[in-house]
Amino acid sequence: LKINCVVMKGVNDTELSDFVMLTKDRPVDVRFIEWMPFNDNGWNADRFFSYEQMLNRISDSDIPLPLERTADSANDTTKWYQAPGHA
Repeated sequence: LKINCVVMKGVNDTELSDFVMLTKDRPVDVRFIEWMPFNDNGWNADRFFSYEQMLNRISDSDIPLPLERTADSANDTTKWYQAPGHA
């Protein structure tokens, strides 16, 4: 199972650790996606939340979750991380 989560500041950026915790005992991949500007999607720069901000939010949460960088595929645009001890 893979969950794609488009992260938006002020909408769901405080829920990142909750999504990571879903992987604690379940074989679930969670993909956090930066909200990108496209025609007709109502994009607003004030709601943009970068992947660096996502990593900081996860590591600075009430229950800090250390993330380890894992290898990406040759043509991968995704940056892969894993929480140690999670499925």
